[in-house]
Amino acid sequence: MQYLSQVLSTEEKENLFKIDGLKLCVAPTGSGKTYLIVDEMKNQYQAMEAPFGMKRVLLLVNRSALLEQYLKAIDETFMETFEADGYYVYRNSVHVYSYQRAQRRINKDEEFLNAFDLIIMDEAHYFLQDSWNGTTDEVFTQIIERSKDIPCTMFTATPEELLDYVKVRDIELNTIDYSDKLGFNERIECIATNKDFNEIIMSIPLTEKYILFVNNTYSKKQIVKLAEELTTDSRCVGFYHSKWDSKNGYFKIIKEMTVKYQNLVELHKFDEDGAVANAAVDNGVDFKDKDLKHIILLDHYDPVTMKQMIGRKRFNINNPDDKLKVWVVNTDRKFLEREKEQALSQIMMYEAYKQLSSGDFIEEYAERLKYAQLIGSSNNKTVGDIQDKIEKYESNSTVPCIKVKMCRIGEDLFTPVFTINFCLVSKSYYRLNYLSRLLDAKVQFNENKVRNMALHKVMEHVLSDMGYINISIDHRNTYYEHLVKKQEIAENIEYKLIPFLEIHLGKLMNKVTFGEFNSCMYETFGVKDRRGKKPGVKIISQFLESNGYVLSKNRKTTNGKTETLYSINK
Repeated sequence: MQYLSQVLSTEEKENLFKIDGLKLCVAPTGSGKTYLIVDEMKNQYQAMEAPFGMKRVLLLVNRSALLEQYLKAIDETFMETFEADGYYVYRNSVHVYSYQRAQRRINKDEEFLNAFDLIIMDEAHYFLQDSWNGTTDEVFTQIIERSKDIPCTMFTATPEELLDYVKVRDIELNTIDYSDKLGFNERIECIATNKDFNEIIMSIPLTEKYILFVNNTYSKKQIVKLAEELTTDSRCVGFYHSKWDSKNGYFKIIKEMTVKYQNLVELHKFDEDGAVANAAVDNGVDFKDKDLKHIILLDHYDPVTMKQMIGRKRFNINNPDDKLKVWVVNTDRKFLEREKEQALSQIMMYEAYKQLSSGDFIEEYAERLKYAQLIGSSNNKTVGDIQDKIEKYESNSTVPCIKVKMCRIGEDLFTPVFTINFCLVSKSYYRLNYLSRLLDAKVQFNENKVRNMALHKVMEHVLSDMGYINISIDHRNTYYEHLVKKQEIAENIEYKLIPFLEIHLGKLMNKVTFGEFNSCMYETFGVKDRRGKKPGVKIISQFLESNGYVLSKNRKTTNGKTETLYSINK
């Protein structure tokens, strides 16, 4: 196993850091991309009296955890801290910013990027991954423009979406790819399964740690609740999510989570036996823990996100027993269908923008437009808002890929100015491609019978395309589950049915309470119709009669309204 700094030639380093143009260096997670950047900063300083031989360098990093990782790797003796503006300067040359902080700086100063002779973007897939925030495309566009005059170099382990983006924008990109030559894929065993994640966790030895990565449908509260539910007498489970909390448009830092992330960055491990986390942990946190043997990906489909999450595990190169099992759990087809609808919605909006006139487009998509401001031509200040229905789009889905401003061109005359979020457009096409692959895959049983392929079976092929070598499928044992359920129902009928019915004896049940009774009869005692669905009144009545009880139906009229009431009698 070699690291990136060991395999890059002098010519390749010159290309990345000293030759003008947009560059992309691809290497697996854990192959030393961050180390390379820091090492080059220090070596070049010693040799040429300036990091990278440049007067001013902009180093962009994603996530606060990754920023803290850089600060620990760089010699703090030569680091200046500008707390008010939230950035750092190494040897009066390398300006270290988070992408988010740089975006705010660029908004205030249009000439900000022009002050640098080299721009380095670590974890550059951020531009596409976080395109939902509506700001990454603007920054990326400016950097691409700046790359005409200076070197602008991106580093990532997951270039798929970036490569799609440059195709959409027809941008020239110089790529150096070591993804097939470096990495620890031989130590990773991937298991595509349709098992319940609880069953997987129960099978993990208590001496081995795991981390369960949930998808974006889980809120902070749900993550905390799930960690509590998974905690047992023999296993403590922690939780990790974003350390920022948003309320009424304002962001407030969560102190408890800040401390937890600091510990992760410093110790490269969590103290608990297991953890529940979301994508907030996918950059900047490295787990150098030999006891972390399992990563569970719950209903994830995006190769970029999956690779980043798997890549949080760092292997000890000298310990051949330091291995990892990755459980890829995909069972929720409806979740993937919702994701596909969101991607398709963005694409349809973009295609409509290209085909419709500006007026027709605004009328068609008024409810979805992100911004609508009236801009005065004289002082460029906001002078009013367009009609309320397009003032601001509020939704749980991703933001629209188009925003519009109404600019004054006369005393009472305005014209719309549109901005396209190409990062979001490109990401939507990419998502649609993968989601269609998962949802549309078919399996043919005979000449006349074709069915959708099970999601976990499709994921086997996706994992192979992602470069993983050791892949297997672990099916649920539905036959065994059926036998267990059948035995459970038989025991419930024998020991619980009569006490349950005696509790309800003589009580009047309206539509709601009878519905609850119906659900209990179906789930607990296995009463169902011919199609295996919840039973109707007739079937419940027949079941009760076979056990010595009668279902009575009465009508009651109150204030002119008649309702049906049910009761159980002997």
